[in-house]
Amino acid sequence: MTVGTEDSPVRLADQLATAEQAAVAPRHQADLLQNALQAAVASGQFDEAHRLQTELEIAREAQAVAEAKAAALRDGAARIERERNQHAQAIVAAQQRDQATRDLAAARGDESRAMQQVQAAIAAMRDSLAAAQQHLREAQAFESSVTNSRYRALQARGQLGEWPAGHPGPSLARANATAALISSDPMVRMLNSWSR
Repeated sequence: MTVGTEDSPVRLADQLATAEQAAVAPRHQADLLQNALQAAVASGQFDEAHRLQTELEIAREAQAVAEAKAAALRDGAARIERERNQHAQAIVAAQQRDQATRDLAAARGDESRAMQQVQAAIAAMRDSLAAAQQHLREAQAFESSVTNSRYRALQARGQLGEWPAGHPGPSLARANATAALISSDPMVRMLNSWSR
């Protein structure tokens, strides 16, 4: 048996293979002696049978020792394999926990950032709605000014004699672009109802 050094450690698998190979010859020898013993007894060669019985006991002991060494190494290899699997599973589980912890932190960070974006979008929407309401009120006020200006222009034209005295003149065309938009556009109509 080769003893390992730090440079070339003996691997258990190599030792097990050597031990299993070493158990073959004693087993084969014991089987041959067992068959010879049975043949000697069957043929009445009792002196030969006694001699073979002694050799068989020695061979069986050698077989038992060789098989015990191989069995011990097999048990050791199985124990090491179980430990290796346990360690591998523990490492994988720890990696999965670590990844899950990082995933959880990332998800919570993403959630927090997304909620901030939601709040910012809602605030921007409210600002936009308030600005839109203000623009609508301004448009309505400007439209009223347009109508007033047209009325004053109509009066001035009458005073300038564009139609006979006492005649009301042409009908006043009221500015109604905003009213028409409110009537035709549901979103503007809703915005107008909120502005009141």
